[in-house]
Amino acid sequence: MTIKIFLAAFFMGIWSGAPAQAHADDTGFFNDLAFVAQTRIAGPAQHDLALCHTTYDFRLLGLAVTRQITGFALSIDGCKSLPGLPLTTDEFLAAQSLGLIDASIPLPDQSGWQSWLHQYGLWAAVGLAMLAVVIRRMKALLGIEPASRLRKMAAKRILSAMCHVSKCDGTVTASEIALIADTAQRLTGRAFSVSEISQLVEQVDPVRDHVAYGHGLGDHEKDLMLRGVLSIAIASGRIFPEAYEFAISLAHGLGIPAKDFRRVLDLAIIDMNTRGT
Repeated sequence: MTIKIFLAAFFMGIWSGAPAQAHADDTGFFNDLAFVAQTRIAGPAQHDLALCHTTYDFRLLGLAVTRQITGFALSIDGCKSLPGLPLTTDEFLAAQSLGLIDASIPLPDQSGWQSWLHQYGLWAAVGLAMLAVVIRRMKALLGIEPASRLRKMAAKRILSAMCHVSKCDGTVTASEIALIADTAQRLTGRAFSVSEISQLVEQVDPVRDHVAYGHGLGDHEKDLMLRGVLSIAIASGRIFPEAYEFAISLAHGLGIPAKDFRRVLDLAIIDMNTRGT
């Protein structure tokens, strides 16, 4: 489940307990009613009354941000408006014993998880969303591969840049093409065929504007592009001046500062040592 789907479900769960009546302009603390169930207690005109939770809410522009359940009440209109008829704990239990209220309905548990969810669930959801953003950013800074594949456009652009640097020394061997394929799949999560890579190598434009490589890419994708380029450039254990010049120019074109260039180079060196090259 993605973080967006999770948060959507979480917010819906919190807001589903919001009162049916509208409070579009309200901000502050308010008493309210929340529908629980229909009862068998007859009200005016012999209509059964509704069982409601009495609540103490903090609302922000009409949205119940926190909610504390304070007890029970009976309502003639489905808990849509105040006031309700207060129902004490003894009266609630007596009605259950007589079969007038569903026996499976529990007393409000002020120390339970439902009470915590109503009071602090929204803040927990916001905190989780912020934590997800921080983790995603840290992964980008540390060069940790994402769990899912990169966008096809981004992956193809990264592959193209690796093909470019591989041709800086004038020739591209079969082993270099295999290395490009392996590195591209590891970094982007997408597989490219030998023929596709060979075709890209042949199409390399030596005077291409390096800024163009980064158009439409996010910071993490730019990092992966430079990491892929450096991985190919240092694969032999040394780097040709032309390849180094290309990598530096690419970093400038991508807007990657010197300290990040060194960080990405260190990751490329780790990649090389991991391969045992």
